[in-house]
Amino acid sequence: MTRSEPTSRTHEQGHFAKARIAARDHEDVMRSRAALRVTKNATDGDDRVRLLAMLGLEA
Repeated sequence: MTRSEPTSRTHEQGHFAKARIAARDHEDVMRSRAALRVTKNATDGDDRVRLLAMLGLEA
């Protein structure tokens, strides 16, 4: 009887968790870049708020 399955599953779960964290971190970076780009290019405060809302970002 081998017990490699639980270890393998645990390893896969750990790998998946790390990938999810990396994806979340990447998404945070991309959202920050988008918000900065909008802030730099908006014509005024109202324009900035509308553009951020269109992208699903908070003002």
